[in-house]
Amino acid sequence: MFMGISVISARVRVENISMMPTIHPGEFVLVDKLAYKLGGVHHGDIIIFHHIRNQSEGQVAGWVMRTIGVTIDDDYIKRIIGLPGDEIQIQGGKVYINGIPMDEDY
Repeated sequence: MFMGISVISARVRVENISMMPTIHPGEFVLVDKLAYKLGGVHHGDIIIFHHIRNQSEGQVAGWVMRTIGVTIDDDYIKRIIGLPGDEIQIQGGKVYINGIPMDEDY
């Protein structure tokens, strides 16, 4: 049963403050591994992705990443604000998608 659940979901501990106030450091989130195999990406979705370091990042970028506490094996958790074809603008501290201001109540 554990193996079956592990195939379709994962439990991830959040380590960073970048998603506050929605998700706080130390909290755990349950990840649906099948979500994007069965459906599409939508504005506002929260995703977790693995950083893949390529050779073009070079030694300087690697040094900067290590200096600020990011390792090349980190997973990132972020909210999707733009999809292919969207025009994203930031003006006066407000984010606009295709000229419409985002309602950021989170």
